[in-house]
Amino acid sequence: FDACLPLVIVGPAGVSKTLGFTLAMWNLMQKRPPPFDQMAEARVIRLQCTRETTDRELRAVYASARKLQEQFDQSS
Repeated sequence: FDACLPLVIVGPAGVSKTLGFTLAMWNLMQKRPPPFDQMAEARVIRLQCTRETTDRELRAVYASARKLQEQFDQSS
């Protein structure tokens, strides 16, 4: 199965969002427990936001994700 669902993790600095997500993804890709063993793949696109992050940067990240999804859809 492929859910094709985006996941956005937000929270204050220093609460280990990146570490927690990295460990979760590593475990999913290494052990692949059901139903994750049926997933084609999981792609990670990161953006570390700060107060200086612009809307242009956010739009570029979402555009990149959209392009990856389109490529995946065409190859399926």
